[in-house]
Amino acid sequence: MDCSEYLEAIRTYKKVEKLGKTERSLFFKIMNDYDLTPKLPTYGNFGRRRQLMSADEQNSLKTLQELNLVEEAFNNKRSLQSKELNYRLSTLGLFYILSNMMNYPPQLLGRYQQDIMLQTLLFPYFEVSTIERATARFYSAITEYLRECSKASLRRVDAIEKATSTGTAMDVEDNKMFARLLGYDLREQVKVLAFKLSTMYSESNILMVVNSYFVANDSARVAFYELESKMKTTLSRDDKFIQLLGEIRLDFRSGYDFLMGSKKPRQT
Repeated sequence: MDCSEYLEAIRTYKKVEKLGKTERSLFFKIMNDYDLTPKLPTYGNFGRRRQLMSADEQNSLKTLQELNLVEEAFNNKRSLQSKELNYRLSTLGLFYILSNMMNYPPQLLGRYQQDIMLQTLLFPYFEVSTIERATARFYSAITEYLRECSKASLRRVDAIEKATSTGTAMDVEDNKMFARLLGYDLREQVKVLAFKLSTMYSESNILMVVNSYFVANDSARVAFYELESKMKTTLSRDDKFIQLLGEIRLDFRSGYDFLMGSKKPRQT
């Protein structure tokens, strides 16, 4: 796993202690792809322009930009001839969300699928359509995985900061070393995710969950079983995920064979 570009993109990340109320509201709007550009006037009763941002919102937007959580983007949804200034999450803004927020919609991951963070952590292993069809149970595993990857990434960023705090400059080999270490950390996380999903979507596990949580409600049991069975089918048709499972299976087999081959018979 080559993490050089990803590590370079997040190494300036600084922990944000707390966003103010207006800043948080504006950040959520941008996260949910809210259009901040004024609407074009139309005829009839709907010809009003949306009001410009208030002074508080403008100050909050400036703060979010200074924190490198959002960046300028151009919105050309309404016209091919004109491009209007809008705002989107930066890579560090996305990192902030995946690190700190428990709940965010699957559409967010699809919308930012080209971001280096998701190109490194998620979409080498899943098709976008798989994430977009996520059930609550599957998506919970994905968000937990991304949160753990963010923690591992932040530990490496902190290690770089400590290494450079003494005034020692990072050379090319140092950068490669930290990228390799991060790649190892992230590979371990994706192995855990692959194992978790492979057991989660075994038939026996799905039935166990159905019988544990929906004992007194037959219709809920049927609905949950059908939903999770569809998710299982979606995963089984995801070539990227199947390739990942194959790689993990080889790693497991290699480790198993090594340990069993090293096993010494007990002395009697």
